[in-house]
Amino acid sequence: SNESFARVTVAAFMTSLNPTVEEVSDVKAAVISPGVARITAQFRTKGSGLSFSGEVAWTVFGNGVINASVRMYPSAKGEELLRLGGTFRMPAAYDQVEYLGLGPWDNYRRTSCWKDVFRTSVDDMFFAYSRPQDMGNRMETDWVALSRPKAAPALWVGSASPRAPLEVSILRYTPKELNNAKSLDRLPEKD
Repeated sequence: SNESFARVTVAAFMTSLNPTVEEVSDVKAAVISPGVARITAQFRTKGSGLSFSGEVAWTVFGNGVINASVRMYPSAKGEELLRLGGTFRMPAAYDQVEYLGLGPWDNYRRTSCWKDVFRTSVDDMFFAYSRPQDMGNRMETDWVALSRPKAAPALWVGSASPRAPLEVSILRYTPKELNNAKSLDRLPEKD
């Protein structure tokens, strides 16, 4: 059935994004209006002292636009939450970045940068630290778009509210790949 296909697909997708997802349940798919479908799923994470439950919802429009929404609820007890976010994978050809946020270089606080629309490339967001690590953060980001050279954006991500801007970094490596590499030559090859 479509629902069992959606359940297996959603579970595989969510665990591929984040291996700490322990349980995916209550997967539902419905047409909510002509040309618009919504898929929702509940999830729970595993990990150290801090765990989450939540819901992810994808609203798929007939014109190809997909709106993703995630609500997360931390466990009542746990440790301080240093960072929470999502990871999306895109084909390497989508290497042109445009965003409305603080720039033009990476920033982790509001100093020596300003808010504007900036254009850069994925490769220019990478800095060759002797020990690979997360980098390229852009604070107070209202939206970010990825495209191929001389093409319309294929991915556009926006904040849910102007009062809740995003922090984004766009790299060819996942945080786990950066963290596991002890030196630049140990980063996995990317095509």
